[in-house]
Amino acid sequence: MNCRSAGLRTPDCGLRTFASAFILVLSVCLGGCAVRRPPQPAPPPVALPSAQELLTKLDARRQSLTSLRGLARVVYTDPHDRGTAKQAVAVVAPDQFRLELFSPIGIMSLITCDGRALVAYFPREKTIYRGAATPLNVARFTRVMLSARDIASLLLGLPPVLPLDNVAGTVGFDADRGWFRLDFPLPGGSTFVLWFARQTLLLTRWEMLASDGTLLARVSLADYR
Repeated sequence: MNCRSAGLRTPDCGLRTFASAFILVLSVCLGGCAVRRPPQPAPPPVALPSAQELLTKLDARRQSLTSLRGLARVVYTDPHDRGTAKQAVAVVAPDQFRLELFSPIGIMSLITCDGRALVAYFPREKTIYRGAATPLNVARFTRVMLSARDIASLLLGLPPVLPLDNVAGTVGFDADRGWFRLDFPLPGGSTFVLWFARQTLLLTRWEMLASDGTLLARVSLADYR
């Protein structure tokens, strides 16, 4: 009888233990699940900077930053291919650059441009291509349809040099990002958009939009030093 009673009590004790553990776990889970509020938009500034003020800050950086040399990790994606590559980059404003693409066994390609001529050398094939530094030729070797001048600006962390009219620019405030936004209409109906940090007025992003709003190009900038 004692053994039978003990046998009957054991499952009951196990159920109580399981129930206690379940309640404890449930309490911990409920205690750790706090209601998270969505991030609130940044309050609008008292006054917006003028287009001239934003562009003056950008022009000052363009004047002070005329050359760059270093290593870059490039991530590319297109409809047919994607990958990551390591490159040695050298650029001199306004339109000269040198790109060395590395592979595990050495240099895969070397591309140089003096602003007028473009030269691409592929050591494995022992082949050299020469041609004018047109956007089409640049795109064949860099996957980016930009002029040599725009490539140099991009590598320097600057937007393309465009004939922007301060009067035509429209300044706004992007509350979601907390950035100032400067829009410029371009011939053909496209729009060039610049974003600037609220506190420093440093460029954080630029975009090129088609007349129907389709994104044609986007470059994000950060970690200024």
